[in-house]
Amino acid sequence: MDPRIYLAIDNCFAIKRWTEPKEWMRVINDLGLKYIECVTDIDNEPLLMEPNYRQQWVDEVQNLQAKTGNKVIMMYSNNSTYDTTGLAHPNPDVRNHIINTWFDNFMDMATGINADIGYFVHGIPEKILFDKDAYAKAYENATNSIIEINKRASHKGIGKVAIEQMYTPHQPPFTIQAMKDLMLHVYAESNKELYFTEDVGHHCDKYMRPTNEELNNAFRRFKKDGYIEVWLGSKTAIDLFVNADSTHDGSLSDYTLSKINENMSNNNTMFTLYEDIDCYSWLEEIGCYSPVVHLQQTNGTHSSHKPFTPQYNDTGIIHPVRILEAIKKSYDKPKESGMFAKVNDIYLTFELYASTKDIGYQVLYDMQLSVDYFRQYIPTDGMYLSEILVHCMSKI
Repeated sequence: MDPRIYLAIDNCFAIKRWTEPKEWMRVINDLGLKYIECVTDIDNEPLLMEPNYRQQWVDEVQNLQAKTGNKVIMMYSNNSTYDTTGLAHPNPDVRNHIINTWFDNFMDMATGINADIGYFVHGIPEKILFDKDAYAKAYENATNSIIEINKRASHKGIGKVAIEQMYTPHQPPFTIQAMKDLMLHVYAESNKELYFTEDVGHHCDKYMRPTNEELNNAFRRFKKDGYIEVWLGSKTAIDLFVNADSTHDGSLSDYTLSKINENMSNNNTMFTLYEDIDCYSWLEEIGCYSPVVHLQQTNGTHSSHKPFTPQYNDTGIIHPVRILEAIKKSYDKPKESGMFAKVNDIYLTFELYASTKDIGYQVLYDMQLSVDYFRQYIPTDGMYLSEILVHCMSKI
């Protein structure tokens, strides 16, 4: 299978700056881009804005798409929903309210402009994070909510539904295997595909299981200033760590190390593996199920949504050719049993947030540099991946 590749942009850069559809669509056109991911932070929030205005917004976007040739390929959830426990909330009334009000309005707007949808609307609070049974229940609640959203999306005629991949235990699924398990389960229960959105900056090594050497180094640091610099995965492991006595060289005893390791093994799903902290591993394994890939430059330690300018490219780990090569490997893999069809089109989508302090015209300049950088490798939207890789070879 040989997918078509497009460049797109999330209009999150326009928050509080270019707020009317005609403004952010003009800016995107000026960048030389046609395909748009639209977030509900730009005066079109499903609950904050009243129904008549939401319909006016839908009508305006539809008219502009017809006039300019731009296309909103996907509507995405926003900062307010990202910051909630949302679909994992222990109170079913809260979960139902989010589905019945926010999601229904959100999907109606997406349907009105013929767009797919993507989202991440749940989180695990700290008191649940360290309670294994409560954590499993919270994730079950979120999963059942996702299944219901999928069913409603199907009923409303939404094309693709994608959930964004995250990278910490309080925002599951945060591993490749857990994402695959979720996609398979939701597909089986809803009879509709659940794709995912890879964000190349959503990876860090903070939640990997520590080695004995790392545990001992962290314990020595803890004895000095009380700071725990490793993720231990459970309250029991934390208690074993903080209540331990030092050996003659300041390290943990063999017994304590053994008990901590035993506990971490019993809670192994709370840790990332090496491949989970690498965006290229995600793309190689399941990139063929990511209709939208969020692009940001990063040094691999945090999600800072930096542009692809020379300043950040010098220290960044994200390169267009590596992304494309990783995606190809996912298409070369045979389809797993129970999994749905791989996507025919992938939109590599710039997700470049502007901070409050950023000067507007400098934001535009950095975005243009980012587009120009990727256009060296993807000169025309809709090219087949195989064609692009041949083109990229001529650039090396």
